[in-house]
Amino acid sequence: HEKYYGSNYSIGVVCPYKAEADAIKQMLENRPLDNDECTITCGTVHSFQGDECDIMFVVMNPPAQISSGSHINNQNIINVAMSRARDYLFFVIPNGNQSKFSSKIKLGNIVNVTDRKVMNCSVIERVLWGDENFIRNNTSVFTHMPVNVYCEDSNMYEVRISDTALDIKIHSIE
Repeated sequence: HEKYYGSNYSIGVVCPYKAEADAIKQMLENRPLDNDECTITCGTVHSFQGDECDIMFVVMNPPAQISSGSHINNQNIINVAMSRARDYLFFVIPNGNQSKFSSKIKLGNIVNVTDRKVMNCSVIERVLWGDENFIRNNTSVFTHMPVNVYCEDSNMYEVRISDTALDIKIHSIE
């Protein structure tokens, strides 16, 4: 905010996988965060080719089955994602040891340690909402069934997932 105060700037969210990009794009369309000074766009690495944003978030959720040929391990895709940022580059990568997620290890070694900061979700959630388990405490996750009956949920976020479907509902809880 300080660097761009009073001027226009752009934020991009780029994902290696279309389904992931589509889910984030739909959430942004349903709950817009952009304003007169800030535009936010989301898409796949391929849709950002040739475009740049002042601030870029690269979301790298690995698929259930990771191989050397997975998009998250493809150096060309990682290079395009990284080179879209003008000023700031943030990688959103799940914690934990995914042994076949080779890009995660390489990314950690690229940037000089004085220029990078690794933050776990709990730290970010505590800064944003004052609760290091905010998302966990406010999310219900269910299996997406062929027939679903939705009732009002007491949590802010509701996720229903299956092999072929993903529903994300964001409730307004006050």
